Amino acid sequence: MLRTGRIRLAGATPNGPLFKAAPLQVWRVVGSSATYRGVDLGEPAPLDEQTRLGDFWLPQRGVFFVGRARFSPPTPQIEHRPSGAGARMGQ
Repeated sequence: MLRTGRIRLAGATPNGPLFKAAPLQVWRVVGSSATYRGVDLGEPAPLDEQTRLGDFWLPQRGVFFVGRARFSPPTPQIEHRPSGAGARMGQ
């Protein structure tokens, strides 16, 4: 609908914390400019291949949203121990 590509509003960040985002209002960015050390970086355009940070996909088009976001600590990994006849307590 917004031609932003894949979007995910819940998942994990690259360093582990979980996130949930709930946009209340969304606007399409119609114009922008960027420079780096005085050099114009050109017009905004979608990448050839969409990229992401953890589970958060970066939009292929400029969007701005106002809403709520929540972050929570990562869920600890459950250590799986071998079971059966060869497993001993305390290993």
